[in-house]
Amino acid sequence: MKPKLLDLKELEKIEKIIYDYISSCKENGEIDINNTKDAMIKIYEKILEGVKSACEFYLDSKADPFLDDKPESIICVLDDFIRFYSHLKENEKDYIYSLINKAKEIEKRGLTNVSEIVADFNDWLFKLAFKDVLGDKK
Repeated sequence: MKPKLLDLKELEKIEKIIYDYISSCKENGEIDINNTKDAMIKIYEKILEGVKSACEFYLDSKADPFLDDKPESIICVLDDFIRFYSHLKENEKDYIYSLINKAKEIEKRGLTNVSEIVADFNDWLFKLAFKDVLGDKK
């Protein structure tokens, strides 16, 4: 499975687990402790799977903070990111392109320090990966 952003809508599958459990309780006329335990384990596993995938997405995609201080290095990282995650929304792509333009401007001036761009990208990426949990905090 390809790592992906944390999507709480995906976790709506938990609703089906709970619904199935409640239905089985109604059919049996009692709460079965084994079914309760199984339902809770499935819920836990589903949540863990989503969080783990978001963590993998972030760790696989973040720019190395020790990236050599050459603008072309961060431009390459950002270009690869856009190509690999082509499903990004336009405003998300626009942010990446703004960082690419910032790196090109640094390069044009003959400067080499792109550590601020790397830090900005990694911060943005973390917020993107966990946006369903963090909300719209900027």
